[in-house]
Amino acid sequence: MGVLALSAIAPLTSAQEINSDKITPSYIDYKSLPVPSHKQEKSNWCWAATSQMAIEHLGGNKTQSQIVKYIKGSLVNKGGTDKEVKSALAYGGLNSTIDKEPIPFGTIISQIKRNQPQLAHIVWKDDSDLGHMYLINGYSDNTNLGFQKVYYKDPAVGEKMDKIDYYDGFVNNRDFSWYSTINEIYVN
Repeated sequence: MGVLALSAIAPLTSAQEINSDKITPSYIDYKSLPVPSHKQEKSNWCWAATSQMAIEHLGGNKTQSQIVKYIKGSLVNKGGTDKEVKSALAYGGLNSTIDKEPIPFGTIISQIKRNQPQLAHIVWKDDSDLGHMYLINGYSDNTNLGFQKVYYKDPAVGEKMDKIDYYDGFVNNRDFSWYSTINEIYVN
């Protein structure tokens, strides 16, 4: 029987000796809602297309034509205000809230986790009289690298439908700024 000498092995470090200030937990959190995709049927119907997507995602069934006729009275090719979008969602059986600003990234996370997409009303920087509407359907949050990304749908014809952007770049970039948000969308 032999004896193993352990004198060359350093003793284990106690918990008090570990510098916990240098330990940063990290994680990657990601979720993307399976929202149906619809391109806008007329050049100014982004608001109707994103409303249709939100309504269908939450179990309703309204076409862009039905939405526009209900809100505008006829099938005119006109943009919609935030108040009209809120009314369009109500027509589809949904409650919603209007915030006259971008919502924080943490709010995007909490609402997506509750199966609630958000509608982002953006204003083009080259013509502040014109806007557009995107549907936010997901996020990714990488605390290790500090990346916060927004997943969204662009209903514009000729544009890629599913897009990803860094949150800060989505709020404000060289092309547009995020003006207001229709959020807290849920079934009546």
